[in-house]
Amino acid sequence: MSGVAPTTAIGRSDVELAADGDEVAFGRLVALHYDDMAKVAFVIVGERSLAEDAVQSAWVRAPSDARLGGRFDSSFIALRERATTASIMVGIGIIMVSATGYHACRGEYSSALTTFILLLMATFLVYGRQRLRPIATRSTGSAAG
Repeated sequence: MSGVAPTTAIGRSDVELAADGDEVAFGRLVALHYDDMAKVAFVIVGERSLAEDAVQSAWVRAPSDARLGGRFDSSFIALRERATTASIMVGIGIIMVSATGYHACRGEYSSALTTFILLLMATFLVYGRQRLRPIATRSTGSAAG
């Protein structure tokens, strides 16, 4: 499915209609985006029940955010940005573990130690930025803490 809300015959999108209180349009938005949001949330939190809670909270808050001038997709964008960041971090970690093993197998222990230390530093940074002081998404506008 595309991430674009359907447009009605009179040219108003479901987002606009839902912001005006149209429950049918809101239901269509939930049906369109819920599964993708749940998948992204699961990648971020790693536990199905927490992911479902996060998505449910985003949809419960969506109508009030829209009435205050917010956007329905802001929660999805935040989840997608965090999932992309997490995927990049995992990829770099895999490369670093592989490099450490490669150097160790070749008997290049100083290089293996260097890549292992860099892996530990990267792991510390990931933990710190994901758990201790998360980086705010562009949709919130400022860094946390």
